[in-house]
Amino acid sequence: MDEHHSLGEKIEAFFSSRQMDWLVFSWAAAEAVIWFIIPEFFLFLIIFMRLRQRTDLLRWDFGGTIVGTSVAYFISSHIPVTSLPYITSAMVAQVDSWYSQFGVGAVTFQPFIGIPYKVFTHLAAQHHIGLFSLIAIGTIVRMARYIIIYCVLSALYPFLHRLAHRNYLGVYIASCCVFTFLLLKTVDLYGLTYHIR
Repeated sequence: MDEHHSLGEKIEAFFSSRQMDWLVFSWAAAEAVIWFIIPEFFLFLIIFMRLRQRTDLLRWDFGGTIVGTSVAYFISSHIPVTSLPYITSAMVAQVDSWYSQFGVGAVTFQPFIGIPYKVFTHLAAQHHIGLFSLIAIGTIVRMARYIIIYCVLSALYPFLHRLAHRNYLGVYIASCCVFTFLLLKTVDLYGLTYHIR
């Protein structure tokens, strides 16, 4: 019991550290460029920890998203997006279609459809989407997703805090498994047989 409590305290201490801030920033930036795991799913778990710095972590996520979006925008002509992990040609074709129809508004589809954000960042320049428009819409959409889910999960805090605090590693591993399953389902959905809408 004491060992579990000690581990929970150590994890919370790390979550409150400057290293955690930079981890979230780097993760958010990398996810907009090449990495395939969104930092928000990791931050959702932090809701159940006893942290006052939650809004600070969200700001670091916001900053990382801006930096990553900018980097992806400028390197997109040099790196084929289909060469990135878990990106299929059907995902690219779908985002191309949305950009052609809706312009920068196509980014609003991202949180609901499962196509990684980096597909949108890498294709924006070739559709003549301005960087500032992409950053504005991209960060608003991603932060809105986080805030909505945060509000929902915050209601469960009294019930789940103790569980997460004492078994954070188990909860984290289970969350990784769920995320991996959803990622692979998305990749399968956008396989070669997918028809563009």
